Order: sequence, then structure tokens, then C-alpha cells
Amino acid sequence: MANFYSVTQIFQKERPLFLREHLNQMYDLLPYFVTKNLIEVPITMFLPLLQLLLVYFVVGFRSGFVYFL
Repeated sequence: MANFYSVTQIFQKERPLFLREHLNQMYDLLPYFVTKNLIEVPITMFLPLLQLLLVYFVVGFRSGFVYFL
């Protein structure tokens, strides 16, 4: 849910820019949201993955790639 709230806050800030460019027919809705998600998904997955890596080995679970998966 934290990612959802951050996205809604960011979109409110980007809304005037998006509306201006959309009304000038620079792009349509679908390309905007597809590219926005392609850019934001790796970023939003990086920090949880980093936390998982740190916690996994600090807790002392079995080491090895197979066990990690």
C-alpha cells in the first residue's frame, strides 16, 4: 500500500505537465502509463530486494543461491 500512496502523490504533481502534453497531442494515455510503469517498477523493486538480501544473510539462513530462491 505504501507504493500506491506514493504513486498517487507523484501523479498529482505530474498532472499539469501530463495534461499540457496530452492536449498538445504529444502522446496518448497508454504510452504514458506504460513507459511510466516500465521506469518505476525496477526502482520500486530495488529497495525491497536490497532489504531482503541484507536481512536474509544477517539472520543466518542457509547460504547459497538455491536456498535463497
